[in-house]
Amino acid sequence: RSARRVVACLALLLFLGPHIEFDEIAVLTGFLLGCGFDLRPSRLSPGLTAAFMALLCAPIIFTAKSSQYGLYPWEKGPDGYFRWSGKNARVSLECAPDAKHRTVVFRALTPNMQADPVILEVGQPGSFQVLMMQEPGLYSATVSCGKALVVPARLNEANFDLTLSRIWTPSKQVEGGDQRLLGVQVVGE
Repeated sequence: RSARRVVACLALLLFLGPHIEFDEIAVLTGFLLGCGFDLRPSRLSPGLTAAFMALLCAPIIFTAKSSQYGLYPWEKGPDGYFRWSGKNARVSLECAPDAKHRTVVFRALTPNMQADPVILEVGQPGSFQVLMMQEPGLYSATVSCGKALVVPARLNEANFDLTLSRIWTPSKQVEGGDQRLLGVQVVGE
């Protein structure tokens, strides 16, 4: 019985993490949840069991699917703060009070961009922008404030998804370098 509780706790930890975006983790979580919970028809009716699971899981799935993901923590560079993205990310940045739009600055440092440009897609409900990055440097996109991609949505935030055509690993360029898979830098205020 205690083993089932351990499995259920592990499944819930996996279920609440930002890595729920990976199909393998979602399947593992579902399997562990199935092994960990002992909901027999003799204890609960099938309809009550389904309602309980829906009430338990729906808010968790909704929150996991609508929160920020694909970003590394904020870092301080010589020009201020930035966050590295992965290949796909959901970003939420503050807007100025009463602002309808915000310019978001991206720094591209991917090697060999002249021969193999990096394509950055910035998307919001109702708008979609494509930036072709052919050399290292700063690029910008304008996004609307108050678009509800992240829960809870706030009017003074710019929420958007970004997708890159390719990423890179600094350790493959410089011995002893960063081993993360990096996309672009999302430059902060």
